Amino acid sequence: LHGRPGEDGAVQEKLDTLGVPYNGSGKESSQITIDKYRTNEILKQNGFLVAEHVLVSQDEWVKNPASVLAYIDQHIHWPFIAKPVD
Repeated sequence: LHGRPGEDGAVQEKLDTLGVPYNGSGKESSQITIDKYRTNEILKQNGFLVAEHVLVSQDEWVKNPASVLAYIDQHIHWPFIAKPVD
């Protein structure tokens, strides 16, 4: 399963409720790791090396894309990859 609802814990939660065994990550870890930014922050806080990353909300982008791009240009090395949080 890829994406929602396969990687966000929803399927695991339903299987747990029904008592159906499965392999792979459980509900709790899936609810965290579906969010790439949150996962990177947790990894970084625990001493893992992670790629430079910033979180840009849609509201920030809509209000002032030039400001967002200037911030990215100052904090992220080029080239970079832009991905949705989940």
